[in-house]
Amino acid sequence: SQQCEPWGIYQVLAGDDCDDNNAAIHIGVVEQCNGIDDNCDGNIDEGMGQDGDGYKSCEGDCDVQNALVHPGALDFVNGLDDDCNGSIDEAAVHTWYIDTDGDGYGSHLHVSNLSEIPVGYVSNFMDCDDNDTFRNPFAPDDCGDNIDNNCDGIVDNCAIATCLGDLDVNGTVNVSDLLLFLGAYGKSCN
Repeated sequence: SQQCEPWGIYQVLAGDDCDDNNAAIHIGVVEQCNGIDDNCDGNIDEGMGQDGDGYKSCEGDCDVQNALVHPGALDFVNGLDDDCNGSIDEAAVHTWYIDTDGDGYGSHLHVSNLSEIPVGYVSNFMDCDDNDTFRNPFAPDDCGDNIDNNCDGIVDNCAIATCLGDLDVNGTVNVSDLLLFLGAYGKSCN
C-alpha cells in the first residue's frame, strides 16, 4: 500500500478545533483549570474562579462565587471557611452575640470573636427577636397577642397545667419539667 505524505506547510481548520497542535483541545471538552481555553469558547478556565479574588478552584479557592473566601483570607466567625483551610471559624476564641434590645439574650445574626466581651454583646444566641425587649426565652407568653413572646416556637402557648408540676403540659411530671423549672428558677415574674 502506498502512503501519501503531505507536502509543504499546511493547517487543517476544523469547525470544532481551536488548537491543531493539541488533540485534547476542542469544542465540547470539559474546561480544565490550566490557563488554556480547553473548550474553544474564547474563555480561559471559566467556572474555576469568577469572583475576582485572583484564586481559582484548582489553586485552593473553596468558594469561587465569594471574593472574600480564598486561601490566605482572614478567618471570621461567620460559619464559613474563609481561608479555605478546611476548618470553619477556627479563629474564634470566644463567641459573643449582639444583644440589640438589651434583654440579656443575643442574636446569631451578628457575632464577635474578641477575647473580651464587647459592649452590647452576650454569650448566648437565644433571642427570637433582638429588637424587642419583651420577647426572649423567659418572657411570659401574652395570650391573645398572636406573637411567640417566649421564643418556644409556639404562638400564644398559654396552656394551663392540669397536673401540679407538669410545666411542659404533657400530662406527666418528668425530667423535662425539672429542667424547665431550673431554667426559670430565680427569674422575676414581674
